[in-house]
Amino acid sequence: GIMNRPPRKANEGFFDRNFVRQIFMYGSMIAAITLIGYVIGLESSEGHAQTMAFTILTFSQMILVLEIRRSRSSMFSKSFFTNPPMLLAVIASLFFHLLILYVPFMQNFMKAVPLNGEQLLISAALIVVIGIVIEIEKLVINLRSS
Repeated sequence: GIMNRPPRKANEGFFDRNFVRQIFMYGSMIAAITLIGYVIGLESSEGHAQTMAFTILTFSQMILVLEIRRSRSSMFSKSFFTNPPMLLAVIASLFFHLLILYVPFMQNFMKAVPLNGEQLLISAALIVVIGIVIEIEKLVINLRSS
């Protein structure tokens, strides 16, 4: 765990080169995948495109928070139940997002349209890509350092 790693050097800032690279890489990847979802959603309507992009952006952040929780090991290597507040926040985000998608009052308020099964599956697949890429990056980093 983190206590087994040596401390950061006193003259080294919090935003070291690797951290800035990760922020740029993850942000670029999320933006690109969100844009892909938007373009796919345009096949139905602009409303579907915007809602798919919103869905991908929302849940990519949930994947990201679960991934960065363990900076060097797989997000599956630590129980989801070890941080109940974060688990509750992720579940609440899922719940409120579904309310936005499928409750007419919330749809009108957020200018969202309901996604059909195919659109949800496409969105989910694109979101999973983000997690897979981050997991592969962690694996490569661990292989290089060992």
